Amino acid sequence: MPHLESDGVFCLLPSSMPIRLPVTGELAVYLVKEAVKVYSDALTGANRKDYLDEFGTYWTLDCAAGSSVYVWLGDFVQTRTVYTVNVATSVMVADSAECVEDWMKKLGHQVKRQSIRKATFVRLKEPLYPEDYPSNSAELLRLLFHRCPDAVEMVLTSVRLGEDVVVVWCFEHDGQPVMGATITRVQHQFPHPRNRGQTFLSGRNRVRVPANVLTNRLSQARFPSKRASVVRVDSDFLVRRTAGDVADAVKNLNVVVVGCGALGATVAMLLAQAGVRKMSLIDGDTLTYQNIGRHILGAYYIGRNKAEALRDEINTRYVDYSILAFASKWQLARERNARLFEKADLVISATGDWISEAELNALLEAAEVPPTIFAWLERYGVAGHATFVSADSSLQWALNEYGEAMCQVAKVPGDTPREAACGAFYQPFSAAASAEVAAMTVSLAIAAATSEVTTGQTWTWVGQYENLLKTGAEIKPFWRPLVFDGPGFQKVYRHQLIPPSNEAVSQQ
Repeated sequence: MPHLESDGVFCLLPSSMPIRLPVTGELAVYLVKEAVKVYSDALTGANRKDYLDEFGTYWTLDCAAGSSVYVWLGDFVQTRTVYTVNVATSVMVADSAECVEDWMKKLGHQVKRQSIRKATFVRLKEPLYPEDYPSNSAELLRLLFHRCPDAVEMVLTSVRLGEDVVVVWCFEHDGQPVMGATITRVQHQFPHPRNRGQTFLSGRNRVRVPANVLTNRLSQARFPSKRASVVRVDSDFLVRRTAGDVADAVKNLNVVVVGCGALGATVAMLLAQAGVRKMSLIDGDTLTYQNIGRHILGAYYIGRNKAEALRDEINTRYVDYSILAFASKWQLARERNARLFEKADLVISATGDWISEAELNALLEAAEVPPTIFAWLERYGVAGHATFVSADSSLQWALNEYGEAMCQVAKVPGDTPREAACGAFYQPFSAAASAEVAAMTVSLAIAAATSEVTTGQTWTWVGQYENLLKTGAEIKPFWRPLVFDGPGFQKVYRHQLIPPSNEAVSQQ
């Protein structure tokens, strides 16, 4: 539907519509004529669907820029009382006062319980068209009595002097819930009769007011109702918009991430964005300025434990996720939380520490921890590996006794640079390399969750040829025919894990 945006722009075509340049005057005239025709059809009722397709635009079209309403709701079918709190210019709505408190805590806002108010979620059987849109409290009540009389009492119980009555309206269109909100401030007085202020409720009637009296006063007062857009923040909506439909096996996956450095933190965030809702993050280190060049966490988190900071960052994005953080080595976390690994479906170790991973592998072989993915990068990020070890395999099938990959891609000469401090070694390479290996690791994790991968195997990402040349790396003989005569560089290769007694490694 062509429409006038709030900034005065006359929108004739969707922004995604390809246009051949230059745009001629004839084309503009043609589009305006088509817009007039579409409007005429809409006004006569011949093309009403466009009002629903563009509901979010039309609902707020004649309203000044105001509050946005953010909703975290588990049900979009049942009319009910919900709860709300104001944060700056935003209105937050959730199913219960406890949910509001939890949400605000994850966002870093402290709210008092008395500041949380009742609101109403109204599910309509029929859609709303422009002639239905309420602009004041009288029209709001009229709409409620006509479309959803069961909600009238709920709305009336949410009325408080000097506060907003928040109603979230919802109907179904094209199989999806469509929502808009009204915000109606209940003033202490209203102009009635003309040029005189009349008290909305007298002092003796402010505590218990009969429903019919309150209804009459709201109808007489005609308090302005501001219409506001509604934004969903539940993970079902957010993940579906970015990742599409997510398999239940992924939604229900419980993952322990050991190591929340540049690689592990990116893995955890990508898992969250892929729809994994339950994770336990383990790391005993503190985020420093030296870390943030490749780490997904920025300077805001400097000085904080990596696992706890990463938990908070994920929680601010996905309010209904269950993310735990343990600020210690994984051995201590396991000792203090005996069932931490038992309840997990998958462990991802991204420590790059051979001693730690050998100890974890020993527990894996003893069936004391679930299947595990070990992820790491080769020196200077020339390549990276993600090895899935299940009950029928071992990490020792992929690494030698020194913790070096048997299928190492390249050998980089020279010593690792260091700062003037004990153990302050570092490797300069692009954050893109870490991101590539993290993405590969997450793909392997999802493949394991959905049973696409059930046996031990290693996935290897080979980086840019230019990066190998820059570091002076020597490509190992096994890889030369693959990268020079086969698929090439910047590719992911998959190899089945087999016992080291077999000299050959079968390519999958």
